[in-house]
Amino acid sequence: MRKFINYLQNKKKEIKNISYERGALIVACVCITLLLIFLSNSAKSQVYTDWSSGYDITQHSGIGAMGFGFTQSRIDVDGGISFSFNRGVQSNNFMHMRIGYAFADMIVPQIGYYYNLRSSDDKRLNYSSIGYSLKFVLPVMKYFKINGTGFFVQSIYVNKQVQALAGLHAVFY
Repeated sequence: MRKFINYLQNKKKEIKNISYERGALIVACVCITLLLIFLSNSAKSQVYTDWSSGYDITQHSGIGAMGFGFTQSRIDVDGGISFSFNRGVQSNNFMHMRIGYAFADMIVPQIGYYYNLRSSDDKRLNYSSIGYSLKFVLPVMKYFKINGTGFFVQSIYVNKQVQALAGLHAVFY
């Protein structure tokens, strides 16, 4: 019975560590977001946020993502996280910073730095890498006098990991 209690206590510590690491990832994303908003306000650029869900093609699991960024003179800078809906050790949980160029305010190829937090226990599973993204924005709100806001689809490639996302792209002026 004592071994079983010790086993449960160890599992509880593992769950706390995983929750702490993901919480730290979200706090880092919020800090990056605040920095981006501050930079965009001082540079008089457009601030936007992306909220999406999709599918991790390599891991065969659902994902969610949120990101914040700004665009100035067609240069697009954003940061955010994408997280897996399953809690497996091999799940991809990316934190990223990207830069790209907006063609016709609709097609945005990007390159950036990605950090993949897979496990808080086994640090060897975590890695950072250069990744690539292609986003297509369909601005549907221009008919309502809110230019740039609409829906988007995006594909992401990082270290042989492929993700496909779709969601809302909201622009603030």
